[in-house]
Amino acid sequence: MTNSVVDIQSDCVIFAVSFKRWGIVRRLSADEFEAGDADKDMVKASKLLLACQEVSAIIDYDAQTRSFLEFKSLPSPFGRGQYLLPKALISEVEEEMQKRANRRKELVNDLCEVYDERVHGAEVRLRSVFDETEYPTVKALAKKYDFDWSYRTLVVPTGLPKDISEKEKAKLSNAWEEAITDVRALLRANLLDMVSHISDL
Repeated sequence: MTNSVVDIQSDCVIFAVSFKRWGIVRRLSADEFEAGDADKDMVKASKLLLACQEVSAIIDYDAQTRSFLEFKSLPSPFGRGQYLLPKALISEVEEEMQKRANRRKELVNDLCEVYDERVHGAEVRLRSVFDETEYPTVKALAKKYDFDWSYRTLVVPTGLPKDISEKEKAKLSNAWEEAITDVRALLRANLLDMVSHISDL
């Protein structure tokens, strides 16, 4: 393992974020849509349970939060929702995330306040494919929009059989090597961009 990888492991944490939302897309059964003369086994159709600005506002705000985290983090090979965050930025990011959590709660409350009205509108628009059993209560709806985060480190669990432990250590080492490669590529691209701007002056 290179010194650069060791530095990243000691100077960064995994910032894991969970954005939960009510799933508003449902697949229609074969008897709920027309497919012309096509074989319905070869055609799929879906419906939106709600299409309103309040739902869109939450989706857009989550996208903005992801953009903020991507800007503050290093390239991460650890999957969606897991950001490689420098420890020096933890306080700044934590403060911003608390603000964003409060604002997101306000957006969820906005949705809950008009929820019954929006469901009635969906019933009018969906007509025969409207199914009231697919809609949660207002209280249950709010719980479906959970939002939280945690700080983690990645280590191989102790007590594994030796062969499995060695495989897992190799996987983890490769993931960190991938991270440092991505960081170097990012720094190189930023440097080239700076040189390009200077040459344009």
